[in-house]
Amino acid sequence: MTYDAIIVGGSHAGLSAAMALGRLRRKALVLDYSLPRNRFSSHAHNLVGLDGIDPNQWRAQARRDLTRYPTVEFESDRLTAIQPAEGGFQGTSKSGATFRTRKVVLAYGIQDVLPEIPGFAELWGTGVYHCPYCHGFEVQNQILAVMGDEALLKHMVPMLLGLSSRVVALSNGLSLTPETRNSFQQVSVEFHRESVEQLNYDDQGLQSINLAGAGPIPVNALFYGRMAPLTLASDIHEQLGCKQDDMGRLLINPLGETSVAGVFAAGDIASMQQSVAGAVASGQMAGSGAVHQLLQEDFQKKID
Repeated sequence: MTYDAIIVGGSHAGLSAAMALGRLRRKALVLDYSLPRNRFSSHAHNLVGLDGIDPNQWRAQARRDLTRYPTVEFESDRLTAIQPAEGGFQGTSKSGATFRTRKVVLAYGIQDVLPEIPGFAELWGTGVYHCPYCHGFEVQNQILAVMGDEALLKHMVPMLLGLSSRVVALSNGLSLTPETRNSFQQVSVEFHRESVEQLNYDDQGLQSINLAGAGPIPVNALFYGRMAPLTLASDIHEQLGCKQDDMGRLLINPLGETSVAGVFAAGDIASMQQSVAGAVASGQMAGSGAVHQLLQEDFQKKID
């Protein structure tokens, strides 16, 4: 089967790109294997007009909206290989299906790599979070902790202080510079270098954290992340040779095109703003960028 564009990933960015292609009647295939990054959360924020919506509900509504556009197709499959081909690209999916496409939109997101600490995976998205913008307001004025290396702690502590006066910084065995420790002390941020051994929770959520060689410390919400490098949820960008920045994000131009001609990227894999609204906006831009190229190419063929 030949398409104008194949969209790799069917969450917020990919569905938004699909609408841009569908509205200009371009034949598009969305390959979606149903593992969106925010699948563990029951509510999404920073989406004006739909603040607090269940992200699964948003995706379901988006797919219903896209049924209006007959040139947009969906397959529950995963693209596993791709290479340049005459007129564009040729790809193969996990199921063994092959596709030819003129353009590619990468929208498969980031994979959160969690530490193997008891309670961590169980609370991911419900008591352990990656983003204060997405989840901080709901836990305001509680005991908030952040776990990570020095760069992450320096980035996150000021944000958490905007939500609560009770903030705990955990370096999980890593050392901090005296300057950073002193800055935390000056603003009454509790710092622990000990390794995190276990998260304790009940039906009400996270209650405390066990540290090596110490008793449990009370914590109601924990924020965690990695400053660099990011782990992208597929290696298709590597197969295509797309350039990345120091954080691992794909480099794109204002129209969403990567360093590889005809390959566009959207969502968390190409933006510092890792949010639903940001993914939707970048998906629309990447889809529009692909449409622009397709129609310009078709126009040029007609006049040559």
